[in-house]
Amino acid sequence: EAFKAIYPKADVQRCVVHKVRNTLNRVRKKDQFEVAEDLKLIYRAPNKEMALQMFQQFESKWSSKYPREVQSWANE
Repeated sequence: EAFKAIYPKADVQRCVVHKVRNTLNRVRKKDQFEVAEDLKLIYRAPNKEMALQMFQQFESKWSSKYPREVQSWANE
């Protein structure tokens, strides 16, 4: 919050490793491996277009079960 108070217009980029960990901590154990594999397809995509396509697949697959987690990735 201190950062945002000083730099209110700055963009904050989170580390992918920490973002994945935070997401997986909020997902059921039985889904963690599959969610992790689907996230890898996004952040390892060779270009932005492919990453967006992979995210759309991730979103359609997981948004009904984990809407907050999917939305947090959409907001990044």
